[in-house]
Amino acid sequence: MSARLGATLFFLGLGGAILVSTMHDLLIVPIGVTFFLLLALASFLRPAPAFLTLVAFAVLVPLDLSVDVGILPRIGPTRIYMGAFLLGLFLRLLVFRSILPGYRAVLPLFGGACLYIASCLVSTAVSVEPVVSIYAVLGREIMEQLLLFYLFLYFLQIPGFFRQLRIALYIATFITCLLAYAEVYAGATPLLPFIPDGWLDFRAGILRCRSTFFHPIAYACFLNLVFPFVLVEFLSTRQSKVRLLMGGLGISILVAALLTVSRAPWIILALEVAALLAWECRKDIRRMVFILTIGLIVVSSAFLSYQLNDTVESLFQPFINPGQVEEGSSEYYRVVVFEAVWARVQSPRIFFGYGPNAFNYANIEVTYDNTTRILLEPDLHYARILFEFGAIGSGLILLLIARGIWRSIRSLREATPEQQRWILAALAGVVGFVLVNFTVSMFPMFPLGMIFWMCLAIALRGSLGTEQA
Repeated sequence: MSARLGATLFFLGLGGAILVSTMHDLLIVPIGVTFFLLLALASFLRPAPAFLTLVAFAVLVPLDLSVDVGILPRIGPTRIYMGAFLLGLFLRLLVFRSILPGYRAVLPLFGGACLYIASCLVSTAVSVEPVVSIYAVLGREIMEQLLLFYLFLYFLQIPGFFRQLRIALYIATFITCLLAYAEVYAGATPLLPFIPDGWLDFRAGILRCRSTFFHPIAYACFLNLVFPFVLVEFLSTRQSKVRLLMGGLGISILVAALLTVSRAPWIILALEVAALLAWECRKDIRRMVFILTIGLIVVSSAFLSYQLNDTVESLFQPFINPGQVEEGSSEYYRVVVFEAVWARVQSPRIFFGYGPNAFNYANIEVTYDNTTRILLEPDLHYARILFEFGAIGSGLILLLIARGIWRSIRSLREATPEQQRWILAALAGVVGFVLVNFTVSMFPMFPLGMIFWMCLAIALRGSLGTEQA
């Protein structure tokens, strides 16, 4: 029943998105309102399947497939679906005085989250673009990240929900892989005509696949968040059919990740796999030796490829020889971002920053590569949050994440072996995402922020003593 309802909701939302994008302007509003109300009604009646469908829908329907309304957030099918779901959930709470049977008020890290939101509001009050910052706090920080984090924690209490969540993610991920392969076959992004200001991205003459995401590195980050669960499912299952499916999905993800031509996510993915395999083999010397041998072969092959292949050398040369980075490269740009941000916050604004999402409106002017330009892409997340939220806000959100990670690690002692695997899979995604954001800024990018907080919620469920499988 849940699977059928979830599929119905997904295609209902997708059909609404297609109709709204192709209909005459006069028909957009009534059709959009009709689908919104139908989705809200479904969320009111069956919130758990509706939430699962929302997760898959957010992965498969690009956020850029939307209407540009100036400085306000883009309005598209994904955000409309989220609004309908939250409306249905709120009405259910009003009518039944509880969202679902068996509800327990479990709010880990809630005090830290409230402090962080309070600091965001102070940053908004002193923002250089108050309207932009207000919508950033309400939409990006609260609705698209922290609120969903607590909804994940809530729904994960339901027996069997975690398994259904994994299945929904696996199916959505496989579809994104198929779309990535279609990009290679067609030499173009199938969804590009529907994305405003879309462009094809090449590196070293290779088309970088983005699937349903706004940028190839964003897609690579998503795959890094999902792959640890696929690997754990493959290693832990005793059913040959499930192992075959997970093996095929795992290979599909690895190939799709390779097609993104995103170097930092490649390195992070390798570290995630190494950490999970090391844990799995920690008590078996022979398996450990076998894994180490395979790892040595992989590292040796990578070293030889770097030495013998010009394309591989050009891709990884900035990592091997950072002192020889060219000024026009993306690596040098990140150095420029950090230096420019650090120079601008040497003032009283170092405490609360320039305001949430104000980076693009602060006119950060720099000169490099013989060109003077305004910085618009904060490709270093921790420099971005320092600039937007100041030292207090950025410190609070990093502390919040660190507390969640530490609490999850401590819970490994009391968890069952199966729970330990899922906690570690979630932690691999969490830590990997934190690390990769030294080269990008993906926390604010929906649905990546949502999937990150989903992983942290899964890791925390172990520390709260609830069933993981």
